Amino acid sequence: MIIHCPIFASPSNARTSRLEEDEEEHLLIACKQSRNLLLNYLVVLVAIETGMRLGELLKIEWQHVNLVKRTIFLGDTKNGSNRTFPLSHRAIEALSIISTHI
Repeated sequence: MIIHCPIFASPSNARTSRLEEDEEEHLLIACKQSRNLLLNYLVVLVAIETGMRLGELLKIEWQHVNLVKRTIFLGDTKNGSNRTFPLSHRAIEALSIISTHI
């Protein structure tokens, strides 16, 4: 007989929280008012649009950004797997602006 014991079950660290519409608006307004519009507003916008973690955003390499297919590929993410993130129109616009300033 197998008995499930929650004490020995591995805890799930998965999060499903998302910004509410008014929270997103307030965050983006605050970012627009910051001294570094490029780093704050545009990077936060890409994070919101893709759901990427900060570490994942910092690992983006331009060779893995595919604006035609509208994806970003990341190898070796936090959980050790490869991930492909879809890009919305807002994320593509933000990445296009970032690319002209690098």
